[in-house]
Amino acid sequence: MWLGERAYALDGFPLMSGMWRVPAPLLWSVTPGLKLDVLGIARRLGEMQIAQRDARENMPAFTARLTVPKPQEETVLTRVAHPFASYLEFSPRLMDAQCRLFTQRRICATMLGLRLYTVDHQGTLPKTLDELVPAYLPSVPEDPFSPDRGPIRYKADPHRPVIYSVGSNGRDDGASEKPLKRHDAPPWDREDVVFSYFRDPPPATQPDGMPQPDVP
Repeated sequence: MWLGERAYALDGFPLMSGMWRVPAPLLWSVTPGLKLDVLGIARRLGEMQIAQRDARENMPAFTARLTVPKPQEETVLTRVAHPFASYLEFSPRLMDAQCRLFTQRRICATMLGLRLYTVDHQGTLPKTLDELVPAYLPSVPEDPFSPDRGPIRYKADPHRPVIYSVGSNGRDDGASEKPLKRHDAPPWDREDVVFSYFRDPPPATQPDGMPQPDVP
């Protein structure tokens, strides 16, 4: 598959070259930098796809295989001379976004397996995800953010069972939803990326501080 992605990307570079509109009097001065940027992006994308192939949908393995270029100081001159240079720095972020999609897809599959299990067992949840194999899942899905390629995690709390990924810090924090930075961080910026099996209740107050209305 990665070879097909490589060929598709190379087909798009001529179009990318034509997207940069430069006044004719200045075209001669920026054309060399533009061509170098396009070639650099092609080379960088090739490195990223090879690393992605070897990493097998695992973010820590991918970052270990890919050298991140050092960002250069940006000035007006460098922006004009190298209009696409910033694209060379986005490779890890692209793979991170892809691994998030893999994680969500695998957690959804695990959620479905849990649901089918509870239907067949009078509402009882399994103690471990291994109980879903092979009747509901062919195997417990691998966590794309686990450094040792460990499985998606499961916490069988009777009040709030959750399925979770170790997230960007690569550490199992026991389904901790503690923010890594700011207090209102989204799920992907917390110690673990946690998905509740049951729908979480709405917050006690509306954003303006008014109590939520009772819903029958």
